[in-house]
Amino acid sequence: MTLEQQLIEKKYYEMFINEHVEIHPIHVLGDAYQEELQKDMPDLSFIRFAQGEVYFQNKDYEAAIFKWENITNELEPWAKKNIADAYYESGLLSNAEDFYLSIETDQLILNTEVNLQLFSLYIERGKLDAAIAVIKSTIISNPDYPNVTKIARSFFENQQDWAMPLNWR
Repeated sequence: MTLEQQLIEKKYYEMFINEHVEIHPIHVLGDAYQEELQKDMPDLSFIRFAQGEVYFQNKDYEAAIFKWENITNELEPWAKKNIADAYYESGLLSNAEDFYLSIETDQLILNTEVNLQLFSLYIERGKLDAAIAVIKSTIISNPDYPNVTKIARSFFENQQDWAMPLNWR
């Protein structure tokens, strides 16, 4: 599994588990955290990111958000996306939208994932014009992303909007 796929599926933490599959991930990550603290210049961001994923998977969104708020390395844009996901799962759609919109990155996959989440959020909030704009933008920027054209086609068919560009059919 690629790093990007791990980040999408929130399985980055599995890199820390390795041969410790019989031990709960929180315990393994706690040990890794303590070990990292013993270094002269500890970098806890990677471990905190992984801890956030485990909390998220166990529906402890508050703890996950706390961990992801402290990410200051190259995983920071993904941490922001995950914070938005946690707000979304908690039903705090306005907070989720604010976080999704605050993400600035040139990573095409991350941008696509954020846009797909925004698309779902806008539909849920009844903001159909915003949903249409974001899905069209996503198709233009990354038409080969898995299922993105299928999602768009299904949405426009459900809306009985037959004015899709011909290359989407």
